[in-house]
Amino acid sequence: MDKQVDTHHAAVLSARDRVVAANKRVLASIFGVVRLLARLCLPFRGDDERSKNMGVFLEVIHHLAENGNQSLKEHFLLNAPRNAIYISHRIQNEMIRIIGDAIKNEIIRKISKAKIFTIMMDKTRDLSHRDQVIVVIRFVNKETSQIEERLLTLVTADEKTGESLEALLLSVLETHNLSVSNIVGQGYDGGSNLAGIFEGVQARILAKNEVAMFIHCFAHSLNRALVG
Repeated sequence: MDKQVDTHHAAVLSARDRVVAANKRVLASIFGVVRLLARLCLPFRGDDERSKNMGVFLEVIHHLAENGNQSLKEHFLLNAPRNAIYISHRIQNEMIRIIGDAIKNEIIRKISKAKIFTIMMDKTRDLSHRDQVIVVIRFVNKETSQIEERLLTLVTADEKTGESLEALLLSVLETHNLSVSNIVGQGYDGGSNLAGIFEGVQARILAKNEVAMFIHCFAHSLNRALVG
């Protein structure tokens, strides 16, 4: 009896392992589609995914399932339970977040290894008329000895003053375990809230770190020269 129980238990575990392995293959294929669309900056979803044109993400998934990807074919066309197909908009967003976090963690690892870095910050207004601030880090990749510039984050600014933008920048640095004492340069446009010598972000950061010298954005200077 004990041997029969052990045999049954082993069979159950083996069947479960096969299901887990199959689900991993499916998720790997879906993650591959997410990475592809993100790298190409393509929209994931259409206006109505129930229409004939389901949007890029679902169209690619179904194309792969119908044209050679056996894991997706078995999952979507043959075996998938309707409550576990892993392609809802929530799952898509979660996968995008996971990939984004992995990329950001790699960027932080490289910056931490470089130790010193330059910060660049700019803002633009989105369609909802809210100011979006990008924070870019420039550093030397110690593994390749190459200078890299990487977008660290995109955050919403509730206020435009130098004080509030400084607080936002310090919060971003703290969130990513980066120290203001390791900043060796700052790059902004000529707006007084960023470049102002008394109340601008550059002056406020310089007061905290005297080697964090401000350099006016070259691209902005060139643009002004051409327009002028």
